[in-house]
Amino acid sequence: MLESGKFSDVTLCVEGEELPAHKAVLAARSAVFETMFETECLETRSGKVHFEDISLDVFKQLLR
Repeated sequence: MLESGKFSDVTLCVEGEELPAHKAVLAARSAVFETMFETECLETRSGKVHFEDISLDVFKQLLR
């Protein structure tokens, strides 16, 4: 699921790269994502979550 991005429903933006992801998986593994997707915030409406303070390589490892 991570590599193909098939049926993804959110985009994670890191260092100018867009990574397709799945809200259900992120929310199941992170209370921060769960809260983000349950509330009416900008990320929920736009379908994109931007990260500024993390490198792309580290973020990809976090997703794995």
